[in-house]
Amino acid sequence: MLIKCQYGDADGHVGDYELDIDGAVTIGFQKYLVTKEEVNTSRGLARVATWIWD
Repeated sequence: MLIKCQYGDADGHVGDYELDIDGAVTIGFQKYLVTKEEVNTSRGLARVATWIWD
């Protein structure tokens, strides 16, 4: 799934990630909750994921 990460008010990177059992993605030591919001990116339509902890 194509994900666009958001950390606070800052937009992060866009990448392909698989959701874990909680509907979140872990990137390095940071975990992001994937929302139902979709946005257009240079790589196509992506789901927005908001930072929840690191």
